Amino acid sequence: MEEFRLSYQEVAMYAIILNVFISALFGLFPLLAGIKLNNRKYGLIAIIGSIVLGIIGIVLSFPFAMVMHWLILRKAAGNSAAEPLDENVVKADRSENELTPIENT
Repeated sequence: MEEFRLSYQEVAMYAIILNVFISALFGLFPLLAGIKLNNRKYGLIAIIGSIVLGIIGIVLSFPFAMVMHWLILRKAAGNSAAEPLDENVVKADRSENELTPIENT
């Protein structure tokens, strides 16, 4: 059996490739959440940023993906709160103290 040797450059290259692959997996979760919650812009920023930071080091990629995922979820929660729950808007009639629906004009 032959001896297996790698140079430092080859080890560094394989480490970078492994970091990019794992970082792409980290960025995939915000991307899927962004697609599902109609926020593709943040999803694409998350996966591209995670891959770029994965080249530098995996320690930077994971927190970036978490922050982007949190931003996507926060923006989705803000959008759903702004939507009206019911089409029938009710206002208070001050003279009779009872609620009357507003007619759509």
